[in-house]
Parts: sequence; structure tokens; C-alpha cells
Amino acid sequence: MGLWAGRREERAPHGEVAGEDTSAAVGGRAPVAAAVSTREREIIESLQAIADGDHARLPQGDDALSVELRRLADRLDGPLRRAAAVEQAMEHVARAVESIHSLQKHMLRAGATQARSIGEIDTRSAILKQALEGAIEGVGTSTETASALQANVASEVANVTSAIRSDLESIAEDLNRKADQVMQVLGEIEDIGKGINLLALNATIEAAHAGEHGRGFAIVAKEVRDLAQRTMKGAGEAAQKIDLSAIRERMNGAVERAGAGLGKLDGQVRDTLDQLHTLFTEMSGKLRLIHENNDVIREALAISRSASDRVAFKGRWEAALTDGLRKGLAQPPLARAGAIAELLDRNHLNLPPDFDRLDDILRRGAVRIAIEPAFIGLSFRLRPGEPLRGLDVDYATAFAKWLGVRCEFVEHPWDLCTELLEVGRSADEPPVDLVWSALPPNAAYEGIAFSESYTYLHYILARRRGDTSITRLEDLEGKVLGCINDPGAFSTLEEAGLRWGANADRPGGRIRLANLIAYTDQSRIHDCLAENVVDAFAVDMPIYYWASTHPDSPWREKIEIIPGSLAAEPWFYTVAVAATPSSYRLLRKVNEFIRWFAGRPEREAIERSWQGEIVKGTGSYRTEPGEILGEEHLKEMYEARRRALGLPVEPE
Repeated sequence: MGLWAGRREERAPHGEVAGEDTSAAVGGRAPVAAAVSTREREIIESLQAIADGDHARLPQGDDALSVELRRLADRLDGPLRRAAAVEQAMEHVARAVESIHSLQKHMLRAGATQARSIGEIDTRSAILKQALEGAIEGVGTSTETASALQANVASEVANVTSAIRSDLESIAEDLNRKADQVMQVLGEIEDIGKGINLLALNATIEAAHAGEHGRGFAIVAKEVRDLAQRTMKGAGEAAQKIDLSAIRERMNGAVERAGAGLGKLDGQVRDTLDQLHTLFTEMSGKLRLIHENNDVIREALAISRSASDRVAFKGRWEAALTDGLRKGLAQPPLARAGAIAELLDRNHLNLPPDFDRLDDILRRGAVRIAIEPAFIGLSFRLRPGEPLRGLDVDYATAFAKWLGVRCEFVEHPWDLCTELLEVGRSADEPPVDLVWSALPPNAAYEGIAFSESYTYLHYILARRRGDTSITRLEDLEGKVLGCINDPGAFSTLEEAGLRWGANADRPGGRIRLANLIAYTDQSRIHDCLAENVVDAFAVDMPIYYWASTHPDSPWREKIEIIPGSLAAEPWFYTVAVAATPSSYRLLRKVNEFIRWFAGRPEREAIERSWQGEIVKGTGSYRTEPGEILGEEHLKEMYEARRRALGLPVEPE
């Protein structure tokens, strides 16, 4: 007989059913009640088997009830299977939608970075426009001034030249007149000389004839005397007429006037040159400002392009995932779950409900850690092909060794590392297990849980070596400041009283920056200061300590750290995991390692090597504003998930 009969037979020895003769028992009441009770239980068991889809548990006999139960199971099998498939498909859809949501969050973060960069570009563009307008106005004013000065100089030169010419012409006329008078005097002297010669000749003749008679000589003597008087008088008149002292005085006066005029002209020329020098110095400053603006715009555009590329990449990925989801949902009901599961498998998103990340790490023998590859002092290499080195590299390597697995670094831009906790760098790459890359906890990071603090440090201000124009925070007024694209950096700078384009209207500001450039590309954060793109850089101490002090650093003679800290309390770094139940045990292990490593000599060596000192602090994710998740939050999520799955909660 079938299963149904077999069950009845198995129960027979227990007296529940005594075979067909039971119907003849006295009164029939007890046997009938027993038979009905057994049949009800069998029907209930059969209905449960139908609900579970287990047809092997159905009665296999030929009696009417067994046949009808099997027919009922056949009729219900399709709808139940479809309902189960739909339920499974809906679970997959929910996971896919969660992944799409994660990608959308990443796109929004990249878009926010791009918007911030564009805002800085707008600010700089406005300054550039004003500078250009000022330069154009300055050039116009300079041209007009130069023309006016040129006309004034020409007029003064003409006036001085005319005055000198007039004086010289007057002097020349006087000299000519004096020359004529001299010639006249000389003529009279010549006549006198002729007369004297004639008288001398007559005296000679008379002397020859008179002999002893000398009366004639008396006459001659008288005439000679008269002639001498006339000569003396003529000589005096000649001396008076030839006197040029007045002309000399006029000549001296003319020379003095000419000297004064030329001195005045020289002063005007000097003033003109000074004004032109001032004007061209101002123009040079405006042109230098234009050059600096161009440098800032170029940096901001590079950041904007990077953000745009990320948005485009995430958009394409999201579109492919959405398209795959659409095609999966278009499949027949029984094939939908499989199609969507395949889509999630391709994107490394189809994890089982009881997935545990720590167990997965131990199974594969490696921990995948997201890290920035160009963080000087934290995680970097000087030459291609070299292994990474730095403070975070040493910490992460020590953790992997303590855990007994390999350390696999997944290199990614710093401000995007946390995205890799949800999805990989591409669709064919799984998410990472940890982010160990100079990460301060902040409520702006969504879907992230943080470890205890593993290191403390100062947040400092750096400048170009020898630039004494910047010695304190107040010297940043009107300057360009660089920082890392980090919400914690923005908060610290804002609390210190700095204001820039994005927060210009917030109260409490006391220092207005010309610009704040937030760098995503960590390979630029030293060069931008050394190359004068920014006037100063606000940064974590380890990032500039090695760069400014180590003999191997290419920036050692170019940049320097200003003593002191910009933050009221020491900064600290934490390790990040995805805020999911599957990460709880891993985060617990990370915290266990941090507590164990805190007193080890190896940790002290790491701290002194990469930031010069061991900084003491008490801050943690618990002391930061906002709702920030840690181990205790993941523990609640983990235990709730285990209970929902009917699994035992792992004891501490």
C-alpha cells in the first residue's frame, strides 16, 4: 500500500486504529473519534508539505483523499513556486536598488566636489574680471597721463628754449652794438695816431731848420700836450665804451635762468618717470594677479574635470546596472530571480544574508584595504614600482600580520576610498574590507562605521621656505589657501575664523581668504605650495613632516611648517568599514588590534618616524558632532540580523 496506508499501519500497534473491525466496536464512538483525529493530523501534515513544496511527504495511496491531496498540490505548486520566485526576485531587486542608491550617493558626492570647485572658479573669475577691467582702465589712464606729461614736457622745453634764445639774441645785439662803438673809438685813436705822427714829422723838420731857435718847439710841445689829452680822453671814453660788465651780468642772469628752467624741466621729467614707474608697477601687479588667477583656475578646473569624470563613470555604471535590472525584470516570472541574481553576481553585490566579512577575509587569507597611493608621509612611493611606505602603510601592515593574513592595498583617490566599501572601483571588482588612509570620522560620510582612534596628530599651516610674510593665521587675509578635500578640514578652518566663497556669509569670520582650493589629487598638495599656486597650505602634520625634513624629499628646501596647530584639540585618524551587520566582527577585531598595539614599541617607532613625535589625545568618533557609527552600533545591527535569520548570536 502507499504512504498513507503505511502511516496507518505504523500507528496500529499503538491502538490508535485497530483495522477495519474498529467500526464494529460498541457504540463506535471512541474508534470513530480516534480515526477522525488521525485523519485530521494527516491532512494537516499534507497541507504543510504542499506549502513547503515537498511532494515526497504527500500520501501516495490510491484512496480518494490521497489522490485529491496530490491533485491539490499539483494545482497549487505553480502559484506557490511563482510566489516564492517573486519574493526572491524582490529581494534581489531590493539589493540592486540599494546598490543604485549607493552609486547615486557617490555621484552626489562627486557632484558636490565639482560644485565646490566651480564655485571657486566663479569666485576667481569675478576677481579675474575685476583685475582685467582694472588693468584696462590702468592702461587707459597711463596712456592719457603719458600723453599729458609728454605735452607738458614739450611745452616746458619749448618755453625754456624760447627764453634762452631770446636772451641770447638780446645779448648778441648788445655785443654787436658794443663792437660798433669799439670800432668807432679805435677809429678815433687811429686818427690821433696819425696826427701825432704828423706833428712828430713837423717837429723834426722845425728842429732841423731852427737850430738854436727853439720857439717852434714850444708850439709843437703845446700841440703834443693837447694831443695827449685828447688821447687820454679818447682812451677813457674807449675804456668806458668797451666795458662789458653789464653784458656779463646779463649773460650770467641768462645762464641762471636757463639753469633754473632746465632744472625745472629735469624735475618734471623725473616726476614723469616716477609716475610712469608707479603706473607700470600697478599694471605689473594686476598682470601678476591675472597670472595667479589663471593658476588657481587651472587647479580648480583640474579638480572639476576629475569630479566630472567620476560622475560620468558612476553614471555609466548605474545605467548598466539599471539596464540589467530592467532586462531581468522583463524575464518570465520563474526566470527573474536567476537573471537578477546573475546581474548582482557580476557586480559583486549578491552576498548571502548571513555573510560575515571577517570570516570571508580569513577564508581567502587576505584583507583588502583602500588607501591613497600619493599621500606623502602616510602612503606613498617616490618611484614607480616601489612598495608603498608611510604611517598608514605601517599600521595597516601590522594589523594584517596580527590578524594572520596578507595585506592587499587597493589604491584609490583619498576622498573616494570610502566609496569602495560599498562597491568596487569597477563592476568586475569586489568592495574592499577596510579604509585605512588618514580618515578622520565625520558625519558627512554616510553608510560608514569608524574604529577607535589609532593615531593623534596636529593640524598645521605650511608655507614656502623663507616666506616671512606668513607667520600666523591672520596673515592669510586676502591670500590663497590650499587644503585637502576633507569635511574635517573645512570644519577646522571655519572654526578658526577663516571664510571663503562657500561660507562667506557665516558669522564668526575674521579672516577672508581670496580662495580656498580643496585638492582631490594628493600628488599636487606639495607642488602647489612650492610652485606658488597657493600662498599657504593647511594640512595634517605627517603629510608635510616627512616632505619638509627628510633628506630624500624633493620638497625639503622648498616648504616648511609653521610652529603651532590650527585645531584646538589634536586630530586623529580612524579605520572605516561599511556600516552593515556583516562588518561588525571585523570592526571589533580592528579595535582589539588598536588597543593591543597602543603600547607596543613598534607603534612608537612608527609615530616618531613619520611625524617626529607621539601626540597624546582623547578624541574619538564619539566626540565628533552628528550621528557617527561605531562598534556598538554595528553590534546591535549584527545581533538583530542574526535573530531575524534564526541564527545564534555569537557570544563575546
